[in-house]
Formats: sequence, structure tokens, C-alpha cells
Amino acid sequence: MTRFQKKALGLGLGMTLLLAGAYGAAVRFFPLELSALSHRFEFWRAGISSLSMAVAGTSAPESARIQGFERNLCSPAAGVKQAAPGRECVCMLLLHGSGDQSTTWRKILLEPRESWRVPVRLVAVDVPGAGMSWSPEEARDLTARRLSDITLQSVLAHVPRSECRAWMVVGNSHGGWMAAWAAVDHRERVNKLVLVDAAGLASQVDSTREVGALFDGSVEGLKEFQKRAYHAPRALPDPVWSAAADRLKKARELLPKGALELMLTQERLDTYLASIRANTLVVWGKSDRITPPEGGREFARLIPGAQLREAPDCGHMPQKECPAALMKALNEWVIYGAM
Repeated sequence: MTRFQKKALGLGLGMTLLLAGAYGAAVRFFPLELSALSHRFEFWRAGISSLSMAVAGTSAPESARIQGFERNLCSPAAGVKQAAPGRECVCMLLLHGSGDQSTTWRKILLEPRESWRVPVRLVAVDVPGAGMSWSPEEARDLTARRLSDITLQSVLAHVPRSECRAWMVVGNSHGGWMAAWAAVDHRERVNKLVLVDAAGLASQVDSTREVGALFDGSVEGLKEFQKRAYHAPRALPDPVWSAAADRLKKARELLPKGALELMLTQERLDTYLASIRANTLVVWGKSDRITPPEGGREFARLIPGAQLREAPDCGHMPQKECPAALMKALNEWVIYGAM
């Protein structure tokens, strides 16, 4: 299989789909190519720009890119109220979970500009190995810490410090794992942190292994995953399930050697969380059965000064299932403390 064919197969799923259970991931079971086209048109109409930035922090080829979307409401031309005196524009990096992509933040990106309490600059990326971004070929580049470092270094190199001195990093599921590492490893640039149904704790190992076992390439396993991920799962036609299972089987063939074992045994966050100095908000769906709410309470206990918000009637992906609750939390955090 050529590199181009591998990339085409990886659109929206790629090798991260297989690892979704291990990360507590978001998986969307409908034709991803058509969905991506629809979202791009919707974003274009809303004035949301496409992003393409060089990969930093690793020995990727010069042609390697990280793709995503940006909505900049920080300039006076954006038509929103300006920040209060002494309060900066809030630059927000949105990180998705494995098996998902940047469009998972669609409802947040499309929020009316008047909804934000201060001007924001939203950057949502396809993390390496997802969507149309560069795919690492070495297993060691697929750990949460390496993906976090590569992604953040790439964003910091792309967006001048004069425009975004500090960042509020928001991550869902495995993206939350990445976001927490960003706050640990780049504390001088990450001043605010929002963990949304995040993975990465030692206490979550058994549950993520259990969920990972559902990704055996069977329709039954995928259906069970959907039940656990959503408070109110959607009914989908059998051909959609079959197509998703077939993609999963093919994705297994593209994994770098040793990747799955490394994903399951990689370093956990527990002993590092006490070092986080970013103002931290933990948001959790109370109906989440991928990373149950106990994990959110543990994150809030281990991170100094962290606050917890639990969303009723909401599962593993609040940005999709209950975006109003997540938007309320984000709006609370953009004005909490200084950037």
C-alpha cells in the first residue's frame, strides 16, 4: 500500500480508530468524507478559516503538515465587544480524542460571536495521525506526551507570540490527556486548562483496556462502544455499522509495530498533575461510560485549585451531545483569572 493510499484510508479514522478504546475516544459512525465536505462548506460560510501548519518538535519531513481550522474573533474587525481594560484576547487550542478530528468542535466553532464573554481566537487541529494531518511512522511519536509536544510546538511556531502570549488548552478524551501534558511541559505558555472527559489516569487503565477490547473489528463491539459513549445513542442503519467495522479492520494493518502495546503501557499523568499551575476546569458528562465520572473527580482532586463541573444527561463527548453545557463552562473559564 502506498503512502498516499494509507493517508486516504486514514481520513477521519486512520490508525487512531483502533486505539480509540485505549484512549477513551470519540468515534463517529457515518460517511466521514461526505461529513468533512459538509463541515468545510459550513465553516466557510461562517468565516472559519482552514489551517495548514508545518510540523515542529520531531523529525518529520519538510512537507509534513498539521491541518485544522481557526476562528479569530480578537480583531476589532470581527465585530465583537473588546476585552475589558487589562484583559487580553483568549487564545484557545482545541484538542480532539483519538478516532475523531478537529470538526468534533464544530458546534463550539460555530457559536455566534455574541455568545463569547470576551473575544477569543479558536484553533482546532487534527492532531498528528488524525484527519488530514501528518501521520507519525514511529510508535514512540504516538504517546499522548509526544503528540502533545509536537502539536503545541507546531501551533506556537505558527501563531506569533505577539498575537497569543498564552493559551487556554481544551482537550476531550485522549485530547484531554494531551492537554494535561501541555500544561505540565509548557507551563510558561499554557495558562488555562480545560479537561473534558479526559483519559490518562492510572485508575483508568482497566476501563480503557475493557473498552479497547470492543475494537475487535466486529459490529457488535462498535455498537457497544457507542452505547457507552453517548447518553442517548443514535440509531444507525446496518450498512453504516458494517462499513465502520470494515474500516477498523483495515486500520489495524496500518499501525506502526508495537504501537498498540505502547499506547496501553505509556506513562500516566498521576504523579505530574500536582505540578500544573494553569487555572484548571474539569468538565465531565455524568453519563460517560468510557471514562466514568470518578475520573473527573480524581483529576479535580489531583490538580491544585482545579474546579469540577458535571453535565447531566451527557456522555463522553459534551462538545457533540451537550454543547450548551460545555459552552457555558468555556465561557466561565475565558474570564477566570488572567491570561
